[in-house]
Amino acid sequence: MKTDFVTNSSSSSFILSLEKGMLKEFKNYITELNKNQHAFNEDAYIKTIFKSYKQLNEYTNDGPYDWVSKTMKKLSFYNMSEESYLVCRKLLKEHKTPILVQMDYNVISLFYNSKWNDYVVYKED
Repeated sequence: MKTDFVTNSSSSSFILSLEKGMLKEFKNYITELNKNQHAFNEDAYIKTIFKSYKQLNEYTNDGPYDWVSKTMKKLSFYNMSEESYLVCRKLLKEHKTPILVQMDYNVISLFYNSKWNDYVVYKED
């Protein structure tokens, strides 16, 4: 007998690049977005804010970027695609802070109509 269930989660991930002083305002926006009648439960959230290459590598690798990974000079790309990783790496190199956001489709149209859409540097379905 099957006891679990299958969901048809439809969401997208976005990478935003915000100036340091904008992060609190963006967090408040996400909180308000989730209060919208179209939002159900945590429909938009900040997955992570990358502040260093080490943090990016460990997130991407789904754990410590250990000596084995370093020796092989290869990440596992468990939590994000290689393309997303490269976008975040480029932003860090430019001394910017990449912010990875997950959003369900039922609130994406609201996001697209907000000022925050202008800060999206990459979108991944």
